[in-house]
Amino acid sequence: MKNIFYFFLFLFLSLCLTACTKENPQTQQQVIDSITKEPIANAKVQLTIDESGGIWSGSSRRLVEEVYTDDEGRYEFTESINTGDGYYELFVFADRYFDITSGQGYDQNRLVELVPEGYLKLRILKLDTMEFVSGSVRVGTEGAQEFSGYKIDTTFLGIKKAGSSEQLGYWVRRNGESQRYLTEDSLFIPRHDTINYEIIF
Repeated sequence: MKNIFYFFLFLFLSLCLTACTKENPQTQQQVIDSITKEPIANAKVQLTIDESGGIWSGSSRRLVEEVYTDDEGRYEFTESINTGDGYYELFVFADRYFDITSGQGYDQNRLVELVPEGYLKLRILKLDTMEFVSGSVRVGTEGAQEFSGYKIDTTFLGIKKAGSSEQLGYWVRRNGESQRYLTEDSLFIPRHDTINYEIIF
């Protein structure tokens, strides 16, 4: 009976130690897709350190090391890292993803999630050629695209953050009249794919 008690005690302690030593996902040195959570291979990872001496001395950022992720999206630095020396940041770049160019704190979060690109192909087509029209179309918060003429058949291409919806709206002025807001639609931006949208009037 005593042996059974010690066996279960040993099993319980082993499970506790395993759970306690399990790696926190945020401390894993890995680059993944923010939507699919799949690893991103061959991403460029730059480790920098801010060595500024204080508020009056300005920022002094130095590149410590640059590495590339392996097939599992993992990266590893060979330089010794002492977080007491300064503030470390990650800058990450990968094809068909939005780069992290403003820095991500290495001390707090070594797991990097990159947002994939999605593509929008927007066509403006005016069927009649009798009246002059000018207008603009806006997708999301970015600047509006302008169009004008008696005959209009133009296409705009854009790169958007995938996995989200963008609001589209357009305005038209005919023959100098007051500009009128005509329509609004919600466009879901696909991951690494193109959404085609047409405005025909």
